[in-house]
Amino acid sequence: MCARGRAGVCVFLAFGTVLRGWALAEQGQSDAGILQMREGMAACRTTGAEADRPYFLVLVAETYGREGRYDEGLAMLEEALALVDQSEERYWEAEIHRLNGELLLARSAENQVGSLVISGVHNYLIFGTVHEAAKVVDS
Repeated sequence: MCARGRAGVCVFLAFGTVLRGWALAEQGQSDAGILQMREGMAACRTTGAEADRPYFLVLVAETYGREGRYDEGLAMLEEALALVDQSEERYWEAEIHRLNGELLLARSAENQVGSLVISGVHNYLIFGTVHEAAKVVDS
């Protein structure tokens, strides 16, 4: 895509692709946005521009979280944290940990609500059956 000797332009095109994907995701086009962000990150990798990869992974993780795809978001953050540890460039580390906590909390809350609903249905079935059985005995 990029001609030889135009690496600087390629880097900016790759960054622009990531940010365009983020903008799409922010406008509600999450799947298209995630695809664009991933394409931009792949283009960055081919140019060797990896310094901002943790930030880009945070953007993708945030989008996954907004879509309720917590495990996919957490995987992005795990990769981002590994890159931070490897490079020792800590600029995005606090944001990675903040978003990690947010996604873990959201996933936990979703699981608890699901458990409460299942528990409520289970209790209704048990007590409803007991109540129906009591009616039969009283008859």
